[in-house]
Amino acid sequence: MATGSDTTVYYQAYNHQITGRFFVSNKYTNFRLRGDGYSLFYRPTTSYNLGVGFTHEWLTLNVGYGFGFVNPNVDKKGTRSIDLQFHPYGRKIAIDVLGQFYKGYQSSAPYDQLRTDIRVNAVGATIQYIFNYNKFSYRAAFLQSEWQKRSAGTWLAGFEVYAGAVRADSSLIPDQEFLRQKLMESKFVEFGPSVGYAYTYVYREHYFVTGSASVSLDVGFNTTLAEDKGKDKEAGFSPNTLLKFFGGYNSSKWAITAIYLYNTLNLVPNEQSQKISMSTGNFRIHFAYRFKPSKKTRRLLKPLDDIKKIDG
Repeated sequence: MATGSDTTVYYQAYNHQITGRFFVSNKYTNFRLRGDGYSLFYRPTTSYNLGVGFTHEWLTLNVGYGFGFVNPNVDKKGTRSIDLQFHPYGRKIAIDVLGQFYKGYQSSAPYDQLRTDIRVNAVGATIQYIFNYNKFSYRAAFLQSEWQKRSAGTWLAGFEVYAGAVRADSSLIPDQEFLRQKLMESKFVEFGPSVGYAYTYVYREHYFVTGSASVSLDVGFNTTLAEDKGKDKEAGFSPNTLLKFFGGYNSSKWAITAIYLYNTLNLVPNEQSQKISMSTGNFRIHFAYRFKPSKKTRRLLKPLDDIKKIDG
């Protein structure tokens, strides 16, 4: 049971049960390069994954794989990637951690090329405090380990930090007209505060829609390498956004939820006013069922129950 007078009215917690789930997911990291008179969009050829997972107390574990029969049209010679996304959502604290390593990108029209030499690496995290945690539950929307029964919203405040690089063996700009701008690499570090708001609308206790939007004003440092100009180091402010959308059905035993997380990083422009923006997305559909663990399972899980959580 959830604790606190407000909490028991607005949402129900099932901490001592196991929330098992089957899911379908698709994750990606795109980037766009803009300059004087051109705009290039690069996307990976990612696949859909099937997976299973569970949540008990503070621990969540999901494992998925992009089976061939689910992705018959995905180019096997396209993108190779390791995309790690962790979202440990507590009662008071929400954390989003990214670790992304991509090689191979498809450029947009009019070029429409598969660039196996392009690599994108990025790591980072956002941590936010949930002010109205007695009434609003992120865990109900994302992990299905709680059940939000009444509509509620909350202000969010926190901090984020990201670092990474976009690299290519040849110029990122393929058009001959711009060969004077042979951008080969962009390495970045940025960090700063964020603020946001989240709200869950509940209809007849079971049907819900949740939206969350956060903006940050980071201090960014960007080092670019151009074949014809060498290195250029720039610093400045970098506004970023983090959007989250959830919707579905929740009850005391089972839940079905559609999830979409979207994060945008805007790198500081170089001296040629070339701008790179990176967009990370995570789309999922969860089918979840809660059940009480057996006596043997409870003994195995007891160390998790005994660990004192930092967010209460």
